[in-house]
Amino acid sequence: MIEEISILTENNILLLGTTRPKNITFPIEQQENGKIMVTKKINNLKILLILSKYTPDQLYLFNQLKLPKNLDEKMVKTNYFKYFSMLQSLKIKLNLKEDTKILPFTNILKIKENIFRVKEFFIDVVEEFRCVVDCDLNVYSCSVFGNISYKSFIGKLCELKIFFECCEGIRFFGGQNVFQKDHCYFFHVRMSDGKSELCKYVVNEVNPPLFIKKLSDGYELLPKLKLTNVKLKIPLPLSAYSVSFDVSIGKARQVNDFIEWDIRNLEELGAKITLKISTLQKENVNSNIIIQFTNKNSKNTNLRIKSVQSTETKIVSYAKHEIKSEDYEIRIN
Repeated sequence: MIEEISILTENNILLLGTTRPKNITFPIEQQENGKIMVTKKINNLKILLILSKYTPDQLYLFNQLKLPKNLDEKMVKTNYFKYFSMLQSLKIKLNLKEDTKILPFTNILKIKENIFRVKEFFIDVVEEFRCVVDCDLNVYSCSVFGNISYKSFIGKLCELKIFFECCEGIRFFGGQNVFQKDHCYFFHVRMSDGKSELCKYVVNEVNPPLFIKKLSDGYELLPKLKLTNVKLKIPLPLSAYSVSFDVSIGKARQVNDFIEWDIRNLEELGAKITLKISTLQKENVNSNIIIQFTNKNSKNTNLRIKSVQSTETKIVSYAKHEIKSEDYEIRIN
């Protein structure tokens, strides 16, 4: 039941309402004489809510209370009835929320720990490709270096099992032991709140996610999966004096002795760049094509998080899988 909503000054002088409790602190919810007080600070004023029991919806509505950011003592006194009516309407609205899951305030710390705080666990899998291929679709080397990190907001030291699927030939390093049960792999870890690295891994001899084929009038991109934020740096002959080009998607521009080609989304259908170059003499290009790309929600990582489980407490877990280029080059000659 909402008993009172008041507005007080920074020095706890009552401006609007009928109750001014002693020893008010901000912004912590606190108990006094078996009642709960919740405060919301706006500029140099405090909005005080006094109640004996409430639902999570009531706290949400109170936090959503919108008053002018420049609200001060003079505004409250000048528009007394306006703010009085506003707070009375809020009081009625909050009390209507008592029909669902009413909780007596016997222990505010327990309520905040078990009801209002969502225990969340975020885990990120990032794979970096280091590949060397040529324009005839030959692969010289291609490896993946993976990193698994996490952010924990569980609220205490907790034992977790992180289940995952992985490809053959994966090698882990970084101190974490990998366990297997019923054809499933998992990490068994004990961790506290915060952000940290879980482990690293490497997979050798993987298939490159992107090839480039040399054509008589340019280059064709042959992606094996969807890539985003693709950036190519295509070298030009040093003696080139006239360069024209056209791309099927994205944007391209000449910067010194390179063509820089940016593609926001590269689908598996691929893309093409047509080049017309005039040179003073016939020469081979000495540099390689350098490629950068990312895919922040990839379905093609070599390791996939399946679930995060805890026997001690109920948690909500989220997994993100990302691939990107680290050292990816295409040899022209």
